[in-house]
Amino acid sequence: MNRPLRVTVVTNAGVLGGAELWLLSLLDSTDRLDVDVVMLGEGPLGEQFCRRGVPCVTRPTGRTGAAVAASAMSLARRLRAARPDVVLANGIKAACVCAPAAWLTGVRCVWAKHDYTHPRLMKLLATLTDDCVATAEGLVLASLHPRAVLVPFPAPEGTALPREAARRELLRHGARLGAGPDESLLLTVSRLVSNKGVDVAIEALARPGGERWRLAVVGGEAPTEPGEQSRLAKLAAEAGVSDRVDFTGWIPDAWRIIPAADAVAVLTKPTPAMPYPEGFGAVALEAMRSAVPVITTPGPVADRVAQPGAAHAGIAVPPGDCCEVGLALRRLTDGDTRLAMGSVGQRLTASHPGPAECAGRLAQVLSQAARLPGTGLTGTAPVSVVTTVLNEAGTIDRLLGPLVEDGDEIVVVDGGSTDDTADRVEAWASKDAGSCPSAPLPKRRWR
Repeated sequence: MNRPLRVTVVTNAGVLGGAELWLLSLLDSTDRLDVDVVMLGEGPLGEQFCRRGVPCVTRPTGRTGAAVAASAMSLARRLRAARPDVVLANGIKAACVCAPAAWLTGVRCVWAKHDYTHPRLMKLLATLTDDCVATAEGLVLASLHPRAVLVPFPAPEGTALPREAARRELLRHGARLGAGPDESLLLTVSRLVSNKGVDVAIEALARPGGERWRLAVVGGEAPTEPGEQSRLAKLAAEAGVSDRVDFTGWIPDAWRIIPAADAVAVLTKPTPAMPYPEGFGAVALEAMRSAVPVITTPGPVADRVAQPGAAHAGIAVPPGDCCEVGLALRRLTDGDTRLAMGSVGQRLTASHPGPAECAGRLAQVLSQAARLPGTGLTGTAPVSVVTTVLNEAGTIDRLLGPLVEDGDEIVVVDGGSTDDTADRVEAWASKDAGSCPSAPLPKRRWR
């Protein structure tokens, strides 16, 4: 099947966080998918889909069970009308909406897992969704899904800006860089929410070791915490470091300006609303590829940045500990230390897959889940497999299993079996989402 795979994507919300940037990057890097989108909340993500010509509707959905159920029923009606080949649930909330809707309509559902939130739902979602892609090795295991595969956040395609050009770009967005050669720049890139630890980076400037550093905060507020930037600005004033903290807002392709920094902070910390570690830490990956050291808290990011028994690409600090961040900044005032850690970071991330490879992995998972593995591949023709059988009850399952995964159409010709061969073939047909639901195979149709 040469046409693109028809995919309905459901996203948790309209924010531009890591999960959403992962999705946009992969959609930009493949022509195998024909996508329409349902967003479960308002936000700037909708503008990104519009720019790409991707049909997008918003169905605001609260956090209650009743709200999720109502959105699931609405999605089911949409799926019955549109009949996509597969649904991609981009996040846990999206999976809670998609799984029942897909089950009701007979559409296969793939869950994209980006974080460690709501661990109690893992077993249920692993049962209700057909396949799962996870953006980090730890998330593959945490999903509890028997068919979970890794589709990581891709390494950026292209090269970041040279240091001076990156600094000019930061200046253009309102950062006040450098009163003198002894001042160093710390960078955070994230949505402005309390669990990202931007407040820890601000307080570290007032601690021993942080005196010669200034901070550029790249990112916008999230709908869930609309007053966070004001809180952070007030904190900077109270700590006496307002003149060394700048808020730039969201910068498109922010990874390109990372070389402007002398260090990048990824200081995720547990909060009552978000007591979980960072799922992947794309900013750390992007910093390491640009040879910029990373200061980070324990978790999956630190496991990559500061591997035990190996040279480090940065410094791990306890969550919420601004004094330790200050001491890390003191170490990183030394140019040779930064250079050594930056070299390690580049080496560790040299083989990380880019957008095209990650998009290919996602398209393959989606097409296999839809039982249309060749969909959207250019230069290929549909494949029909014809096989004859006679009293093959003991072997038919081993034959059809691989064929269901790899063939676009399977024709089984029964030569008059007297055992349950035909029943077993019919069972495979009923399980295969690639079978035409409007024309089920009548009993004993084979010859």
